[in-house]
Amino acid sequence: MNAPRLRARTIRAAVLVPVLVLGLVLAGTPRLLVAEDFTFHEPSARATALGGAFTALADDASALFSNPAGLAFLGGFRLKTNFTFSNRALTAAWPDAGPEYKSKPSEFMGANSLAWQPVRGVTVAFGLFSPYTYESYWSPGWSGETVCTRNKLTSTYFRSAVAVEVVKGLAVSAGLDVISSNLRWQHEIPFNIPAYPMAYDIEINSAHRLHGRGLSFVAGVLWKIGPALRIGARFQKGLAVDYSGTDNFLQPLDAGFALVARPGGGSWRISELIDFYYRDQDVTGRLTLPDELVCGVMLTPLPWVSFCLDVQWDRWSGFGDWIFSSANEGDALNPAFSSVYQEFYGLELDYGTQGVVLGLRDTTAVKAGLEFRPAPY
Repeated sequence: MNAPRLRARTIRAAVLVPVLVLGLVLAGTPRLLVAEDFTFHEPSARATALGGAFTALADDASALFSNPAGLAFLGGFRLKTNFTFSNRALTAAWPDAGPEYKSKPSEFMGANSLAWQPVRGVTVAFGLFSPYTYESYWSPGWSGETVCTRNKLTSTYFRSAVAVEVVKGLAVSAGLDVISSNLRWQHEIPFNIPAYPMAYDIEINSAHRLHGRGLSFVAGVLWKIGPALRIGARFQKGLAVDYSGTDNFLQPLDAGFALVARPGGGSWRISELIDFYYRDQDVTGRLTLPDELVCGVMLTPLPWVSFCLDVQWDRWSGFGDWIFSSANEGDALNPAFSSVYQEFYGLELDYGTQGVVLGLRDTTAVKAGLEFRPAPY
């Protein structure tokens, strides 16, 4: 009896041709802080090994996120999960000629998918995935702290899809996305009393926590033209997400033990005045998650070599401004802080701009991967 032949492990090499870059421009300031802090996640280790060029291949359960049409060619029951841990570092200056500061956010992400083919050529699938995140966390003393000290955006997609092989080698798919998104934004507000000037400003921490959700859809097509050629495409519809949440104000522990005069006589601590002036607010915001279109091709000129190429377009220009609006305006921000207090201290009921104006552009990425399968020996 012949002994089983050993096979060499498949070697995958992937090259991401131009890296997907987003420019984040903070407008409305004398100088610009320019930083790229979005991260983009591939749905599986195999897709990552191919540089993200997986649209025309789509031959495992993670196809639910890369191209759901590929699920139609998968038989039986399949379950796939993967996790990603990252610790990124971003260096920036404010203004751009000033001292440099670093942001080092850490994140733990993953993708999970389940596919089942009850009858030949028809597959249903469900899964969870977060395709991108945005986060920065600046160390104390960061010179742009009045704009941002910490921010985070996460969007989790729960996707359900059906894929059908309509004719031999040609499959189409349609799916529904239930999107849950969380926003966090923190910055410092300098506080002083115009009528009783202090030697230094007291930094008040403003912390926004908002949540939004919505529905969107995805569609895909995959055509196995022959053993040497496959083409595929996926379209993911963007979604305008309305966020709602709270803005909480927190003063430092050493905010102010000194006394200041009080209307009508007497005095109180500056920290008590701050607590009286700032009132937590209900806030709202809106961001538009991008439309995405991906087209891919897979060439297999030889039985042991495959080349995958994807072209991906994302409509980030419609993302919107990272601005939060209070449910109240003017004196309604804090009715207890009446005009008597405002005139006495020279303080208007204005908590400043909450958020920042973003300038994002549409992006186009070209992704490529090479798979080499050595002959058995």
